[in-house]
Amino acid sequence: MYRLLEQCGFYPTVICEWKSQIEAIRTISPEETTLNDFDLIVYHHSLFWRSGQKIVEGARCPIIFKYHNITPGAFFRPYSERYANICAAGARQTECLVQLKAKHIWLADSEYNKADLVQAGADLAHVFVVPPFNRSERLLRTTHIADYTAPKATWGCVGRLVPNKGHLHLLRTAAAFLRAFRRDFEVLIIGQHDAEFANYYREIQELTANLGIADHVDFVMSPSDELIRDFYRSSHIYLCCSEHEGFCVPIVEAQAAGLPVLAAATSAVAQTAGEEQFVLPLPQEELDYFVYAALINELLDEPRIRRHIVEAGYRNVRSRFSDESIENAFLGRVYDFIR
Repeated sequence: MYRLLEQCGFYPTVICEWKSQIEAIRTISPEETTLNDFDLIVYHHSLFWRSGQKIVEGARCPIIFKYHNITPGAFFRPYSERYANICAAGARQTECLVQLKAKHIWLADSEYNKADLVQAGADLAHVFVVPPFNRSERLLRTTHIADYTAPKATWGCVGRLVPNKGHLHLLRTAAAFLRAFRRDFEVLIIGQHDAEFANYYREIQELTANLGIADHVDFVMSPSDELIRDFYRSSHIYLCCSEHEGFCVPIVEAQAAGLPVLAAATSAVAQTAGEEQFVLPLPQEELDYFVYAALINELLDEPRIRRHIVEAGYRNVRSRFSDESIENAFLGRVYDFIR
């Protein structure tokens, strides 16, 4: 978004409380920020931010809110009271921001996020859906190299090791697959580990051991972009068991790389995955995990079904989430708002 605005003649500066690692990006602290009537604020809202609210409440310039959703605090409360309170405060902050008197609009990542904003009190006429920028364009140019005749299958997910991402469901699915099909496989769980959620990580490890699948599960805690790209290129299936997503970028990236997707239909996941995908209810009982396991087995063994899922996913990315379509959607709303 920064680079696109710069290419269009804007002079973007990121207001934040930490220094960007990218030298080409201008940053400034909230305390140093001064705004005039001819500025434009693009405010990314996904967590409680006291300084950000002060800035927008004191601004006389127009404001575009980019809403990435706020994870319900209930997911975090058993593991981190601090995170749970921050998220709860963020939800209350949403209710304040939608009532802002200054000229503003909201750009929601998904229809799910749009509904969330309207429920919080936003004027429907001021809320539009603009998907988030992502890396799918680069992944569309990659070649998927997974060998489905290989004796060992690989699947997994990309996302922070936090409770809403559904890692426990993923592990129970893996255990069901092992019991039902007795095939060799590896589950890769790729994402940053926050020390705040040490108890959650411990729970994941204990469940892995108790299910007897420790030899089949591997964790990648500090993934590089290259490693994630290689995971998309060489894995056999992308499995998403997340319980709450405002969009779920990894699904789009997996589809762009030619990886068949199996996902739980929670929050915005089904909307993002698009049509003709293996999307079904989040597992609730033991039998549900065997249903997921059976679909994994189908994707591994049935080229026709797998090809259909992959081609539908590819169309979903090209038609809805390419750089061009997102750039046009974003800039269209920016220029309409400025006029």
